[in-house]
Amino acid sequence: MKKKIALIVLCSITALCFAGCSGSKGTESDSLTNSSQPASVSTSTPEPTEEAQSALGVGDTADVDGVKVTLNSVTETSGTDFIKPEDGNTFVLCNFTIQNDSDTDLSISSMLCFEAYCDDTSVSLDMVGLSTDEAKQAGQLDGDVASGKNMSGVVCYQVPTSYNKLEVSVQPNLLNENTADFIYTK
Repeated sequence: MKKKIALIVLCSITALCFAGCSGSKGTESDSLTNSSQPASVSTSTPEPTEEAQSALGVGDTADVDGVKVTLNSVTETSGTDFIKPEDGNTFVLCNFTIQNDSDTDLSISSMLCFEAYCDDTSVSLDMVGLSTDEAKQAGQLDGDVASGKNMSGVVCYQVPTSYNKLEVSVQPNLLNENTADFIYTK
């Protein structure tokens, strides 16, 4: 019986420690209550459909669990004399603003929080393109965003000059799977 009680106490302490390390600033009760609800709950307005979310473009803002993600602009650049894309390619700079209206601080990583497809083919963040003058001026989207604060900057992809469509999915909070999906058509 003592072993059973000790095991229950140990499991409870482990669960409390895990909840405390998850980054929530709420109370233990808040953490337990929120975990059983869907990530985006709205009682006054209906949730946008998945189709409506995928139709977001330049100038649109998505609300992902209290984090507003806006695609400000999409620009192409052929680089500089020394920093150029491969032959037949161009750098595409996607300028985003991330407004953290959630209760927790966020860590934004351009490598982990962004996923892109060019004409349905996966493309990776291009670090060389982030060295262009345009990208340096706008700044890179990496760093912490405190609750109530925002950050702006660019992510860069190297794509064929003949591309038609670029899709960028943003996951501002890596602890949940909700994303903002933007489509830019050339």
